[in-house]
Amino acid sequence: MVILPLLGSGARGLLTGLVVGIIVGVLLTLAFVPFTVREERTQTTSLGRGQPILEAYDWTDVNHLNITLKNLSSSSITIYRIYLNGILQNGYTGDCPIDNGELASSATCFLSIAVSCPLSSTLTITLGRVYSLRIEFYEDLVVSYPVTAGQSTALMTA
Repeated sequence: MVILPLLGSGARGLLTGLVVGIIVGVLLTLAFVPFTVREERTQTTSLGRGQPILEAYDWTDVNHLNITLKNLSSSSITIYRIYLNGILQNGYTGDCPIDNGELASSATCFLSIAVSCPLSSTLTITLGRVYSLRIEFYEDLVVSYPVTAGQSTALMTA
């Protein structure tokens, strides 16, 4: 290095110690990063045969979005996360498998989502407005459905 000959032996030792400390710190940080981090899911599938479908929903109470899912795929599925217009929803009740259990092929389940709009989000619920309900599954599957605040509907199961 060009700088080292210009520095005294004490300064060289400090600089060398600093460089070694930074390298050791980076290596220790990388060693303790958990390797079980789930990658962000980006694949969106189309609705139709072979996919979970939104069989019906009831959002007449804007604080609770009630959905009925039907698994039309040939294998069991498990819900990973649910988003409403890009905002993660964490409050659920019902018999849909979230994080554990499986929804068997051809089976139907019910889920009531306590709609949350954190203060840090820009999500506000307006009656009559269409929102995107995005459901991610552990099986590397992502589906999105349009849902309208203040409405209740049954969708075709094709």
